[in-house]
Amino acid sequence: MTTTVSSFVDSLDASWSEERVQGELAAHAERTRCAQDDLLNAVALELARRFDQQRLSQPEAMAKATALYNAVFGTSEVPRQLYAVYWALDKAEYGSERDEPEGKDAPEKRAREGVRAILATVPRDDA
Repeated sequence: MTTTVSSFVDSLDASWSEERVQGELAAHAERTRCAQDDLLNAVALELARRFDQQRLSQPEAMAKATALYNAVFGTSEVPRQLYAVYWALDKAEYGSERDEPEGKDAPEKRAREGVRAILATVPRDDA
């Protein structure tokens, strides 16, 4: 499933309609014979890993997470890992009154800390 998740993350485009995301998810889930929620969680964790490794910028990771989140929100319950990753990445969208005036990267640091906290709770596939 690792290859499928990686290829899905590579191909996922924030400009896709919710219907296209849903269709792609269904097709990938069927090919891998896994539950759609499991696939969504795996894709969200791959987005988190790539953001943490700086292979995806925060805006890129957030755009892809948003496409996934919006595709399932309102039609079913958002899977736990997708929910957590989406909101961790969202922390970089806004500043905080606690940020130092010269700390322009503080929101992204908060997002990275949130993502790292999530990743620390998940067993690694490659260990």
